[in-house]
Amino acid sequence: MSLEQAIADRIVEEAVPRITAEIERKMQEQLNLRREPFLDRLIDAKEAAMLCGIKRGTWYDLVKDGFAPKAISLSETLKRWSLSEVMGYIKQRQDLRERAVC
Repeated sequence: MSLEQAIADRIVEEAVPRITAEIERKMQEQLNLRREPFLDRLIDAKEAAMLCGIKRGTWYDLVKDGFAPKAISLSETLKRWSLSEVMGYIKQRQDLRERAVC
């Protein structure tokens, strides 16, 4: 094997994994961008409560007491919640449960 061939093989050997990792990272970024609009849609109190497995009145109490995310006011009477914030609240509660068990 010539010196030039050995150098070329070494460059390919080092570059391919790095390039592959960069391509995978870019693909994951694109997938995340496609998911974000769905996660950031607005939901009503009924859906937020359903996701948490509680009644709507209990959801309103959690919001009022500062435990659950605040609503986004679309008008004086129309309130909605960010799905990503509600899912974050649920995840936070799950994390607390896991820490309490350990």
